[in-house]
Amino acid sequence: MAGHDGGRVSMDAAGEMRYLERLYRHRGFVLRRSEVDGTVDCVAIGFQCTDPEFRQQFGDEFTITLSIRLPSGYPSAAAVVTVNRDDMPPQICRTISQALNTYCERHVGRPMLIGALKWLDRNLVELFRLGNAVVNQEHTRVAGAEPSSSTVHWSSAQQAQLESALARVPKLADVPASERWERIASLVDGKSAQECMERFKQIRDALRREQERKERVQRIRENISEIAVDSRPVADDPLPALPSVDESAPAGSIRVGFSSIQLINVSLVRVRLARFSLQCASCRANVDAELVPTQVKAVTCGKCSSVITCKFVFEMAHVANARIGSLSLDGAALADYLPSDVWATCANCSADMSVNRLDRHARQELLCHQCHQRMSLVTAEVVFETDERGLGLRQQRVPKRSHVGDASEKRNKGPEQKPATRGALTIGTSLPDFGTCRHYAKSYRWLRFPCCGKAFPCDICHEIGTASAPHEMKWALRQICGFCSRESPVTGKNVCPCGRSVTRARSSFWDGGQGTRDQTTMSRKDGRKHAGASKTTSRKHERVGPKRA
Repeated sequence: MAGHDGGRVSMDAAGEMRYLERLYRHRGFVLRRSEVDGTVDCVAIGFQCTDPEFRQQFGDEFTITLSIRLPSGYPSAAAVVTVNRDDMPPQICRTISQALNTYCERHVGRPMLIGALKWLDRNLVELFRLGNAVVNQEHTRVAGAEPSSSTVHWSSAQQAQLESALARVPKLADVPASERWERIASLVDGKSAQECMERFKQIRDALRREQERKERVQRIRENISEIAVDSRPVADDPLPALPSVDESAPAGSIRVGFSSIQLINVSLVRVRLARFSLQCASCRANVDAELVPTQVKAVTCGKCSSVITCKFVFEMAHVANARIGSLSLDGAALADYLPSDVWATCANCSADMSVNRLDRHARQELLCHQCHQRMSLVTAEVVFETDERGLGLRQQRVPKRSHVGDASEKRNKGPEQKPATRGALTIGTSLPDFGTCRHYAKSYRWLRFPCCGKAFPCDICHEIGTASAPHEMKWALRQICGFCSRESPVTGKNVCPCGRSVTRARSSFWDGGQGTRDQTTMSRKDGRKHAGASKTTSRKHERVGPKRA
């Protein structure tokens, strides 16, 4: 192809168009020619990424429409690429378009489209992450720019008087701050010293946020330029250095999201009130926390009175990002996600609709109050990832855990031992004691109760574990396998997808149905092998005939 070294066959612009037509003719390939000279000036294709990580997250049929404009003199002039998809945030579309255009500008002088598509196939996951960072930063900037109720009544004249007073009354070491603000307030019509000080702090904080936003945007643009530096569009080229985590999340935090999310007529989802079940690091007791995004909250353990500091930073979830935020903890470990309240943005009119208690494996049907558009939101399993800078993102691995909400007593009478540290449920690891409790020794599962969203080994453990906040118990509809921690609906068969039975195998024979009644195959050590062998067999039916009914 064009631009390849090592004696490979070069390709001109016409050959490139024929190649693209053969490759994408079944995926929306559209070619438009110029009315002046008949040359190709615009191409549209439906691009599908082949990266396994991308396909696992978005599906095999996720298609992005690329509109490519070829200027006169191509390939001496760079092609211009525009990304289109209605259910994707425009920030992500612009990020991908900017990266592709940067790539094309660096490969002027030879056909560049095939190499650009191969490069996009290798780096689309990272471009989505950069686009998600832009979405979160712009939303934070808009939210931070909203004025508070105490400072919305400043006129332009009062603002000018405040600026002049700040310059006339400088900050001196021997003058108390209260006296300085009294002097400033005397120069501003209709404003007290407290109002002038709050206005000054608001303007100062807004300027700082704007400066930080500009610096973050500049870093993102530099990252995009670094991605597009790849000068050899060969499939086996090494990938450029890319950032693996979002710098907006603090190091050591836990990323919270769903394994997949389906949105119909919903453009964005953001958390309004997050709820989590935590485990105290001192006494291992369970503590429930309700967190307002971006606010630090201190929660006191009800058993040992230890102070737990937690903060939840939300992310904008959409069709290309199923993550809802990151959780930072000090003095506790994450035990479980509880149903949280979110905002769902209508894709038609951008109105925000409140969704209360959004749970895993749930389907929420909404009706927009502004444009009356039907909206649907479907969630899957909750996924936790540990954010460790320098190591990237990995799924959280936890040691053996104690029961989630289990209030059962210890069976052994030895010296009391400190229970093991527990983390969030991890698929592939067994539950403590394989999900059994002292009330049901043959029940190898935990039940998730919809009344509170928590998991308990049984209904009695639920009543004991929720004694501090009693409520009416609802019938559990989902269960967690005690052998693999996989969550599934409660069915009559009570068999987990891993193939293990989560309840006692019912049989009228011994060993819980695992024995045998065939005396010929029975072990000689089994007392039932020769049972009844010396019994007298009745032969009356041979003398008088069979018994009448």
